[in-house]
Amino acid sequence: MRVTVPAVEGSLTPSHPTPLLPWHRLLCLLVFVAGNAFGQACTTTLSVGADVPGAVANAAVGAVICLNSGNYGKIEFANIVKPGVVTVRSTSGATAKGAWRTWGSRYIKLASLLGSISIEGCSKDITVQDTVGTPNSYEGIYISGQDCPTTVQNIVVDGAVLDRIGQMGYEGRLSIRDGNTVTVRNSQFLGVYATPGTGPSDGIIMVASIKNIMIGPGNVFSGIDQQICNANGGAHCDMVQTYGGPCSNVQIEGNQFKNSSTFILNESKCSGTFRNNVMDSIASGQWHTWSSLDWSHNTVYKSTITFNSWTDFASAGTVKDNTFHDSSFNCGAYAGGAPAACNFSYNTFTSGCQGSNCIAGSPTYSGGAHPSTWNGWLLAAGSIGKANASDGKDRGSTTFGGAAPPTEPPPSGPTPLGAPTNLKVAP
Repeated sequence: MRVTVPAVEGSLTPSHPTPLLPWHRLLCLLVFVAGNAFGQACTTTLSVGADVPGAVANAAVGAVICLNSGNYGKIEFANIVKPGVVTVRSTSGATAKGAWRTWGSRYIKLASLLGSISIEGCSKDITVQDTVGTPNSYEGIYISGQDCPTTVQNIVVDGAVLDRIGQMGYEGRLSIRDGNTVTVRNSQFLGVYATPGTGPSDGIIMVASIKNIMIGPGNVFSGIDQQICNANGGAHCDMVQTYGGPCSNVQIEGNQFKNSSTFILNESKCSGTFRNNVMDSIASGQWHTWSSLDWSHNTVYKSTITFNSWTDFASAGTVKDNTFHDSSFNCGAYAGGAPAACNFSYNTFTSGCQGSNCIAGSPTYSGGAHPSTWNGWLLAAGSIGKANASDGKDRGSTTFGGAAPPTEPPPSGPTPLGAPTNLKVAP
């Protein structure tokens, strides 16, 4: 379990400056976004040195401000409140780099940009689309509603690529503090930034008061290996983590988690759902202090899941319509509490069936014995669990992201990058 506090408790700003690396080290990132593949024409085109915030402040609703390639440094959109969306994006591909920050602003869309993203100061209705952090840097995403945690923030992160990114604000490469209505979808959380100190990071961490958070669909978490984290300072690296609380209505749906050490180490008193996910070779899926958890329609392959109660917070979970292939789901106690109350039904287990309407045996998949693509986890015709869940659907996940997962990240250190397989370009 985690015993340390988040990296910069109480801070409104990320704990690390964003390194701006030489351009020859960025070129390998650019090949996967087709030039001029954007559906919206540029309203205004700017170059390095231009007043980008001023252009946004003066833009009409629906304007698209395009940025030519280059390093824009620190760009802050402060107190720019628009009645409708204004888009800032690279002119071609994802070639405009900077440390991008909104403060007290509304209706800004940051699309196909390189570098770090910070959303703070009660910013609302902000969209981050198809942004890329440079591998082996601190160019992550930080979202803070600390100044207005009861306000519906309506923040959307869609299509971000965070490959071997260090801690951004807290222990996550995507850190959310006091988030209220935040969606993270179609994004990639890959590998470990293998540098001592504050390099190794969670995929996503949610800190303090969190409410109405949707993680998914379409996210891939891969190669977040605790052994690498231990070798580089001992940071505990989870794919998804909560810390603090209160924590309500966290929905984790339609994601792939693979080849990593710990799925979630939850130290909040949470309610929510975990549905239609694929968990492939996860050493430890730890769930602490969740109440009324809906854990259903998940495909679990060679993974260990533990669901615990806390001393002063009784955990209850519905575990239904899942496939546990050479995997286990254990209900226990944490920190001296009573065992969690788990209601099992309509699951498949390779052995050791639990609950009503359980089927013993191993399923077969359309993608083979151990599918190499996400959609290969669809149950094959004739498999156990096919079309006989409690709702008549397949047992296990019923959604699969629609694309192959990205190439496995290296265990550590920089290497030439290939093209992420599910990256989109801004509309």
